[in-house]
Order: sequence, then structure tokens, then C-alpha cells
Amino acid sequence: MILLSIPALIMLFIGASPAIASAASLTASTQQLIVGQPVTFSYDGVNSGPGPLVIQFGDGSTTQLPNLTGTTIHAYRSIGAYDARLCEVSCFVRGNEIAGIGIIVMAPAPRVPFGTILGTSVLGAPFLAGAVAQINVSFRVAAQAQVFSTTPQIDFQAVVDLENEHGDLIRRSDPLQIPNFLVQGGEIAQQIIDYTIPNDAKGTYQIVVFLRTDNGATVAVGQPTRIVILGGPDPAPIVKNEFHASGTIVTGPTTTTFGSSTPSTSTQFQSNLTTALIWPGQTLSLAGLYDPVSRRSDPVLTLTPTSQNSISAPDSAATPQPAGSPAPGGTPQYVDTLGRATATLPNLLGGGDTLRGLDLMYKYADGWTYQGAAGYTQLGSPTTSLRTGDAFDVMRAWGASGSDSLRLTYFAQADDVAKFVPNGSAGPMSANATVLEFTDLVARNLTASISGGASSSHLEASAGTTSSDAADKAGLQYTLGSVNVAANYHNYGADFAVGGGPGAVSDTAGSDATATANVSPVSTVSLAWLVDSKRSAFSRHSDETGTFSAQPPNGFGLVLTATHDHMLVAGSALTSDTLAYGISRSWMNGASLALNGTASRSNDALRVNGSSIVKTNNLTYAIQKGSHMFGAGLSSNVVLGTEQNTSTTENVNYGLGFGGGSGPTPAYELQMSAMGGETTGFRSVGRISMYTAVLSRHLSSHVALGLRAESGTMVDPMGFDTMKTSSVQLQMNLNV
Repeated sequence: MILLSIPALIMLFIGASPAIASAASLTASTQQLIVGQPVTFSYDGVNSGPGPLVIQFGDGSTTQLPNLTGTTIHAYRSIGAYDARLCEVSCFVRGNEIAGIGIIVMAPAPRVPFGTILGTSVLGAPFLAGAVAQINVSFRVAAQAQVFSTTPQIDFQAVVDLENEHGDLIRRSDPLQIPNFLVQGGEIAQQIIDYTIPNDAKGTYQIVVFLRTDNGATVAVGQPTRIVILGGPDPAPIVKNEFHASGTIVTGPTTTTFGSSTPSTSTQFQSNLTTALIWPGQTLSLAGLYDPVSRRSDPVLTLTPTSQNSISAPDSAATPQPAGSPAPGGTPQYVDTLGRATATLPNLLGGGDTLRGLDLMYKYADGWTYQGAAGYTQLGSPTTSLRTGDAFDVMRAWGASGSDSLRLTYFAQADDVAKFVPNGSAGPMSANATVLEFTDLVARNLTASISGGASSSHLEASAGTTSSDAADKAGLQYTLGSVNVAANYHNYGADFAVGGGPGAVSDTAGSDATATANVSPVSTVSLAWLVDSKRSAFSRHSDETGTFSAQPPNGFGLVLTATHDHMLVAGSALTSDTLAYGISRSWMNGASLALNGTASRSNDALRVNGSSIVKTNNLTYAIQKGSHMFGAGLSSNVVLGTEQNTSTTENVNYGLGFGGGSGPTPAYELQMSAMGGETTGFRSVGRISMYTAVLSRHLSSHVALGLRAESGTMVDPMGFDTMKTSSVQLQMNLNV
């Protein structure tokens, strides 16, 4: 103790004044920071005495300060709580501390977290065309433990893809904003998506839901869920006509009442109709598209160089692409679209992004393909920012069937600063990316591809920062008969700007592989493997999937998929096992029977109450022969974990034709649907019922005009007011 007090005695001997705590100060540029982040300490010890000052940072390191006032920079290497102290001469002498401040150092969070969708249940199937379905999505996002870890302010969105039964994309919905609190904490979360079944759809489809960040980077992709849609009045087509129309228009008022409040009325206009003018060598079509999630109607004007004897309604075919090979030196194949379109992008940018504007694509006989697009990539709403984008894509293909190709793509997006919705984001952003992709048939049945890209992102604020990053991807694919094997390596920078679609990736490095082969003439086995790590912070993800499918010509088809998924992040080790099944059969008389569902179990080994179970089951039967149809379905969704609830729905549909008429077309058609459901949770019960009737009159064999009436009641399971809806709308079906 005597030796430790010598410096203080010397200070008193030379006439130094006693330390005055209130005269000194120590501040930090931030008191909450992540590991490795520099922090600037500002100190002022002018009135504390003539001796030298030191800062003890609390992590074992000390710095002697050259002046009595100024700044110094320090970076902490480990998480924890630290006390930084400003002292005279030494902090080991009692009474020498003249100022202090507390510092919290946290683990960095990934810019784009890993996630998994445990179950997707479409309640209420089979559906009448135009009905509103509820898609119940259960998911978990790998989140760090809250102690000494950052809470990422990331905006999440859910997007719904409507595909045909072969997996071809028909319609990608607008994004639905997911509340940020649902994805924090790492517990199981649920999101209900109200999805309007296209009123021009008919037959078997698939629903695929994927989660992404606000900038388009994919977090998780769900398994396809099969649905059956019972089509509305379907007038017979006319062949050889210069004017064609196919689809449905629905318009009319809808009244909604919450409890004892005053009813509110809104008018909807749903157009899923394609009209076309056809002359030798060209087709000009005008379609109306109704988004099933955002409830917006979009006009789409398309010009193609082919003459058609018939056209399809918008939701009965995939996005049009140039078809065929033009004669050398002749007119190119092209698709010119004004309105809502899908701008095709390289796999490095996600494969494709929805764009409302102008999209031009031209394909020449010598192998050159050009595409240019500009417009809005996201429309503004109370929860989403208005975003514009443009793309330019040029590709040169050569070799047998264009097996070799070189492709250059530029893609840019920017938030509208005046119409930016924060949702926890740092601010409006603008970004652009340039990608070069090369594909080569290196040997018989073996194809190699390599792509690389560079991007730049800018925060559109005063003195906003600019981030540049890069990404690359390389892959091999071997095909021989039914055997298909592929392996890929990818490395996406933490700040790499992506496009859109389920394949859009950022902040990830890793490898994946797939293998598919027929084990019999009617059965197939496929395997998939993936290992990824985050670039911005410690986080790892591995996934193994195996699928067996069998489809005999006369019998029940079977699809079984087993998935083992593991996600690791600071303070969380989440393991999920999922079994998805599908049993289906179709008959020549138009009938179909299907049973499908999932069973998932997930457990976080590092969290209390980290286990959850999700079970979904859907049983549907449908038969439709002309105007006569019948459909029935039973759906259930069970969630056990920190959030527990059970939902069940029953649905019955019936339709018939009557009143005579000419040939197979009746004078009148009546379609009816009744749906009831119940949701039970912790000390709460919610109920929903919906009744629909559509009465149509065939004005001719190609035009049907009708009335669509709906009435529904929903009792909220949390005990809030009952909601009632009713509507009477005018519906017109065309196929000429």
C-alpha cells in the first residue's frame, strides 16, 4: 500500500490540487457496439490536476493520454459489459478515478439471417375461383440470444408464388410485410396471408411461400402445397377469329362491420381477363391481372409476333417467353409488355423480379437475345416503400441447342425517398449490380457454369454511406437419361445487392448439390445437400433433403419428402426435422382425390422452451364435368410451442346447370360454397364462416354474365369485435 501511494504523495508535494470529479468527464461515441467496432472516447480532465491522465478500458488494456483533453479510439474484442475509467496517473490508486462510463459490447448479427418454413397450410380447399383463401405459414428465423447480442432491425416480407402442377410459375404476388416482432427471439411464428384465388383459374395448382428481407434477399422457401380450384362458367372457345377474349371480370361493393361500429363499404374491381387482336404474323393482347395479396389490378399490354387461334386466361399459363427459332435473317421472336411483367435475371440475382412498367425481349436466329425493362419493382403502401428499377440483359448463345452462352446483366433499384416507409430500416437505399455469366458444354452430358457480379449500395440520406461488394458462383451439371447430378459453389458478399425471387441470396458463402434418378419406370428419388455460412457474422446452416415420388398410370401417386435442417448462430442452435407427404389420384371422369400435409419438429438446444411442433393436413375431393361440379375438403393446422393453437376448416362446393340452353351449354349455372373454421388457442376460441353463391346466365355459348354474392363472419380468437362482411358483385366470363 505504501508503494501504491507514492505517486499520489508526489502529486501533493508539488502542489497539485485534489481531483474534482465534477470537473472531469469521459464520454463515448456509442455505449452499445458490436465486437471489433471502433468507439471514440472523448475526455476532459483540465481541472483535475497537472498529472498525466490514463484510460482503463475495462478489458485489461490501458492507454496513457498525451493531453488533458482530447479523444482516443479503442475496439473491444469480446462481448460483455465493461467499465471504462478516466484516472490520474493510475487507476490502481484509490481516489485517482475522476470519470467513468459503461460500455456494452455485443455479438454482431447477420445482415440476412437464416430461416426455415416448417409448414404451409392453405385452409378451405378446394376453392371456387375468386374465393379468398387463408394461407397459414409457420416459420422460425435463427435469432441470436438477447444477452450481449444485437437485435437486427430487418424488414421481412412474405411472397406467394402460384405455380401449375409441374412447378412452372404463373403468378408472383406482391410482398406482404411481416411485423418485425414476429421474427425476433427465434421462437416459432405464424403469419396468416389472405390470398384471393384468381377468378379465371381452374384445375390443380401449387402454392409456394417464401420469406425475404426488404431488399429482396431470400431467408426461407416453403414446400409446394397442392390446391384444387373449381372453375367458374367456362364458355366454349371460337376458333379462327380476329378478336379473342378469355377470363373473368368481377366488380361490386363489399361491406365490412366490426362489432357495433358503423359499416364501411369499398368497391373492388378484379380483372383476370385476356383480350387479343390477331392479324397475320402478330398478336396484340391486353390482360388485366388482379394481385391476390395486395388486391391491386394491373393492365398488361403484350405484343408477340405469332398468330394464335386461341388465347388463355392470365392464370392458366406461365409467363410468355419468346418461342421457336426465327429463320436466319428473318424477324426475331419477341415479347413486348407494357404493364406487369417478370424481368428475367441471372441466377446470381435470383432469377426474376416483378416489374410494373415496360419490358422488351427480342430473340434472334444468330443466338443473340436482348431484354430491357424499366418501371416499379415495388409499389408503395402503408407498410411498403415505393421502389423503382431497371434492367438490361444481353446474351449470346451458340453450340447445339444453345448449350454454350455468355450473358451480361445490369440491374438497379432505388427507394423513393419521399414515399419511404422505415419499418426499422436505416433509410431509403439505391443499389445496382452487374453480372457476367458463362455456360459451356465442356463434355458430353457435362455442363459447367460460372458467374460473377459486383454491386454498389447507397444510403439515400444526408452524408449517406456507400457500400460496394461482389458475388460469384460456379457449378457443374451432369445429365444422362433420367440421372441428373449438379454441384454448386457460391459466395455472396454481406452487402451484395440482389434482385428478386426465391433464388436471391446475399451475405452467404457455401456449397450445394442435388441428384435425381428414376428407380423404376414410375418412381423417382432425389437428394439435396446444402452447407452455408454468413459473411457478416458467425452463423451456419446445413440442410439435407430426400424425396421419393411415384406416379403409376392408373393408381394413387405418392410423394414423400424428408428434411433435416440445422441453423447455428450466437446463443442459438436450432434443429428442424420435417416430413412432407402427398397422396393423390385423378380419374378420367374429371374427379380427383388428394391428401397432403407436413409434420415438423424443431428444437433450439440453447434456449429455454425452444421446442415446437407443426402439423398440417389437407384432404380434398373434387369433380367437375361441364357445369356440374362437387368439391369437399377438410384442413387442419396444429402448432405446439411458445405459441400454441389449432385451426380446422371444412369446405363444401356444389354447382349445376339448368334452364335448358343450346348443346352442352346450359342457360343458367349456379355455384355454391360453404366454409366453416375454428381456431383454438390459449383460453381463446375463434370461428369463421363464409358462404358464396354465383348465379350466371349464358348470353351466348361464349359469354356468361352473373352475380356473385358472399357473406362471412369472423370471431377473433383474442376476444376482439366480431367482423362481418357481405358483398354482391357483377361477374362476366368470356372465351371468344
